[in-house]
Amino acid sequence: MKRDRASWLVPIAIAACAGVVAYALAQIIQSTWFPAPDPRRTPSGGRIAFFWRAWMSLYVAVLIGIGAAGFRARVGAGLDRMLPPLIVGVALTALVQGIWFP
Repeated sequence: MKRDRASWLVPIAIAACAGVVAYALAQIIQSTWFPAPDPRRTPSGGRIAFFWRAWMSLYVAVLIGIGAAGFRARVGAGLDRMLPPLIVGVALTALVQGIWFP
């Protein structure tokens, strides 16, 4: 069975979008519910939190990418039409997170 290039590129793009959204949501949750610790007591609290958010968003991106690959194999090119609005939504999510929840 021969696969075209879009059969892998679309799930990779969706996984990248999911990673950005997962990171932005983790940052929003952390900044609203769990304020930053006192920097005198924990010298590397900000860096540790960044790496946890990055690893969690990578994990979510891989899971969503695998799911998108399976969904695209079942649905076909119907998933490709959802990609441009998804990218715009992800850009807006990252913009909101960057402005209001740095």
